[in-house]
Amino acid sequence: MLKSLSLKAKLIAVGITTCKLTSHSYQYFKSQNSEDVNSSVVSLKKLAEQLNDMVTKFQLD
Repeated sequence: MLKSLSLKAKLIAVGITTCKLTSHSYQYFKSQNSEDVNSSVVSLKKLAEQLNDMVTKFQLD
């Protein structure tokens, strides 16, 4: 039970972080040119892959 709650807490933290980063990134995109947006999208894709790896690791713990 405690292990399950710990996993849920970790996933909630990851989710909140993702929402914040996405929100800040969107605000940044609105004020930049398309080349900057493209490089930022690549960075977000890398972040998404890292978060996916984190979630997979949490599930295996």
